[in-house]
Parts: sequence; structure tokens; C-alpha cells
Amino acid sequence: MSHRHAAALALLGWYLVMPPEARQPRGQVSPKGWSKAYRKDPGAALRRLYDVKAPLSRWAVVGSFETARQCNERRRQGVLAAPQLTTIELSKCVASDDPRLEPR
Repeated sequence: MSHRHAAALALLGWYLVMPPEARQPRGQVSPKGWSKAYRKDPGAALRRLYDVKAPLSRWAVVGSFETARQCNERRRQGVLAAPQLTTIELSKCVASDDPRLEPR
């Protein structure tokens, strides 16, 4: 293994990423019917506030970790720490060299 290859492997890590906020029509603070939807299904309502289908390059990196296990453990801790549904439940862990992180 070359020194260059070893260095590249050492740089590989994992990111905890959060989705960007969904774009709302001008003058609208939250999606139409959001409060009613929240009472019925908080998870679905929260997903309407955040663009979980956005390209990964638009997601915010909120943490970096050496291993996928560390990343997923931090994500799990965040989910357990919040008694109500929070954006951490919409987060995901991705390899730091994931090509989807690059803007197109």
C-alpha cells in the first residue's frame, strides 16, 4: 500500500448530516395545513418542514466521526434525548467521501 493510499484511507470518516429546510411559498411560514397535520402525525408534519429529498450536497454536516458506529450512536443518542420528534430523526450518517456530498 502506498503512503498516498494509506493517507487517503486515514482521512475517510463519517458525517452526521441534517436535511435543509423545505422551501415554502412566499409569505408562508410553514406548509399549508401543517398544524392540523402535526396533531395527526408529527413525523409526517416534520418531514414537510425539511427537504429530505434534497441532494445530499445541500444537507448540513452537524458532526464528524471516525467510524459509522460512532456516528450512528450519536444519532441514536440524539433521538433518545428528545421526548418529541425532532430533526435528528431525519438525519443520516454518510461516508465523508460519498460523492453525493459534492455539489453538482
